[in-house]
Amino acid sequence: MLAWMFMALLTLPFQLSEHGDIVVPVIVNGQGPFRFLLDTGSSRSAVTSGLAERLHLHAAGRTAVETPAGRTTRPLAALRQLQLGALPPLDLVATVVATGDLGGGAVEGIIGQDVLASRVYTIDYDRRMVVWYSAPHAEARGTRLQLSVNQGRMLVSLPQKGGRACLELIPDSGSDGLVLFERSGRALPALTPLDVAAVRTLSGHQLVRRVIVDKFDVGEIRLEDHIGVLVPRGGAGTPDGDGLLPLHIFSRVTFNGPGGYLVIEQ
Repeated sequence: MLAWMFMALLTLPFQLSEHGDIVVPVIVNGQGPFRFLLDTGSSRSAVTSGLAERLHLHAAGRTAVETPAGRTTRPLAALRQLQLGALPPLDLVATVVATGDLGGGAVEGIIGQDVLASRVYTIDYDRRMVVWYSAPHAEARGTRLQLSVNQGRMLVSLPQKGGRACLELIPDSGSDGLVLFERSGRALPALTPLDVAAVRTLSGHQLVRRVIVDKFDVGEIRLEDHIGVLVPRGGAGTPDGDGLLPLHIFSRVTFNGPGGYLVIEQ
């Protein structure tokens, strides 16, 4: 167990989909609750076009969106009084995505790092709840990993044993599996090819190679023969890092964005 000396502020129960997605209730403009994904791999929060129309949200320009499948542009909408559980409400500008991009209406938005980055919280997969904390009173014991921020996304640094290259992965509660980016000049773990598959993201479909990752280290935790996908990357504006680390493969994950670290428990 992790031994935390944090003062717990609030808890928020969530539903866990069969793919590991975290679904939470959200109030927008005093209406709802609506089903949103809590997505630590997304730099910006989002709403579906259907929800934006129903709530008569005001347009707020356009923005570029980066995903493993590439780059696209999306409209923006101003959200007033977004409330996540019992946390204080806040105003923000969210990306507007097609309803079909989020499961055809099963969920109606995303909570991203524009809401999460300044908070200290635990995603407890065993108990199906998010626990929000005040500032820590003491250091935590567990598998502690360094966090950095690039293009609004968190990156976790994963030194590899045996002289292998360090991996920089996005800790992603919205990814259903391990994703590695195939980039020139970046060393990846040893891989065994399987077959070709298609992935769908907010910027469309892309063909990827399914692989078995022979072994890689997440702090003191070693994962072996782990199935993932290898995504070809390239071009300006693509997210930095070596891929996406799915968080649902762990029991508990605690983010301390202000402190610059992540703690996990297997």
